[in-house]
Amino acid sequence: MPLRSLRAQVVILLVIVLVVYTLAALYATTSILKSCVPDATGIRHMIQTLMLSKIIVLAGLLVILSLFISLAFSRWLSPLNNISNTLTAIAKGDYDRPIDPPCYAEFQGIAEAAERMRLDIKETFNRLNNLSNFGMRAVSLVKEEEAYQLLVHYLKRMGVDETIIVSMEEGHRRARVTAYYSRPAQKECYFSEPVSSFNLPVLKAVELCRAVRVLTPYVVNDVGSDLMCRFGCATDPEIKSYVCFPLAVGGRALGWVKTSSHTPHFFKPEMRKEIEGYVSITAAMISNLRLSELNRHLSLTDPLTTLYNRRFFAEYFERLVAEANRRQEPFSVLFLDIDQFKNINDTYGHEIGDQVLATTARTIKEILREMDLMIRYGGEEFVIVLPGTDLKGGITVAEKIRRTIATTPVFLDSGENIFLTVSMGVAEYKPGARYTSEEVIQQADEAMYQAKLNGKNLVVAYQENGGGRASFRPQSQHIPGNGS
Repeated sequence: MPLRSLRAQVVILLVIVLVVYTLAALYATTSILKSCVPDATGIRHMIQTLMLSKIIVLAGLLVILSLFISLAFSRWLSPLNNISNTLTAIAKGDYDRPIDPPCYAEFQGIAEAAERMRLDIKETFNRLNNLSNFGMRAVSLVKEEEAYQLLVHYLKRMGVDETIIVSMEEGHRRARVTAYYSRPAQKECYFSEPVSSFNLPVLKAVELCRAVRVLTPYVVNDVGSDLMCRFGCATDPEIKSYVCFPLAVGGRALGWVKTSSHTPHFFKPEMRKEIEGYVSITAAMISNLRLSELNRHLSLTDPLTTLYNRRFFAEYFERLVAEANRRQEPFSVLFLDIDQFKNINDTYGHEIGDQVLATTARTIKEILREMDLMIRYGGEEFVIVLPGTDLKGGITVAEKIRRTIATTPVFLDSGENIFLTVSMGVAEYKPGARYTSEEVIQQADEAMYQAKLNGKNLVVAYQENGGGRASFRPQSQHIPGNGS
């Protein structure tokens, strides 16, 4: 109902009140005059009666008018009450209470603005709530692949038809696809190695990706009219719109995420903000996971030889024993010590000593299989683990290492060559044996000590006789050299 109609009703009511009041006053005056009372007391009585009647009539009309106006304004102000109640509900966290359309045109604009505000607040709250939940789940991740899985999960909930996540290699211009999702094809894959099915030019030259170059999202609302990236990760011909988000943290690109849809203009600004929030959190988590993995790797690696250290061996040995028991296969442990290494440090200096250690490590690694493990146990001591190799096989490998080192010179910058020798002990772990990593290493260490006692440059095997007592058997002839 328009406001002017309400005003007209109020005016008509006031006119009616005045007419009724006038008629009542005339009736009271006429009644008094007809009584014709001559004395003063009668005149006072007439005046009092007249005034009382007017007051009673006026009071009654005012009461009726007040009730009418109260009801009228209560109805007129009901849209404002509705808006006020909705805003109060929003303040208390209830964003689902809509504003009813007002009955007066004058309040239509206010109601529409308040409803838009409610919807905007609700959408913003839901987006922030989703980002908060995403962040809380992200902080519990321990692997990079889990971060990609979490991101794809939230993108699927938003109705994205296709998602491609590309990870860049640190310090290289290459990249690889680490995750792919397609809703039409019902396909969701994660890759730890490069795959031939994604042979995209941009993967071999990441600077071709615009999102990586400028570190801002690249938006294509309609592939039929907008300027597309000529090196885009095109995999689905039905794609009508897409956005490429850079996976970046601290101004450094880690990769990019391409989200696509079969619907033009699918990625509205608010949706892009939400996806960008997910991608930013994912990039931060990937960076943290990589940094954590790097720190862990550094804590388990010897910086001079790039070999694992004894801390890593303690973790590795438990898995190795479990695997050996499951497969019912033995493995051998070799303990190696460079002969007369202290004399090298004293004669040539510690810098040459470091060079000798690094050269020895490289020489041994060239002999070993990819599945074998070599660690720097401390100083000039190394431990080598040969999975699936019995004592006889371990002796063969140890002898090959000993001979190779004895015949391979270490070339110094001065032009001088140094020939090294090593003493080695070999021990075997048999399935079912209750040895700890330290006990197996101690057995190999004791065998190596026997090699030292027998003149160095030897391989000695640790064995147990029938009574459970240890015995040592040299496996090579002593060859005079630098270590003797």
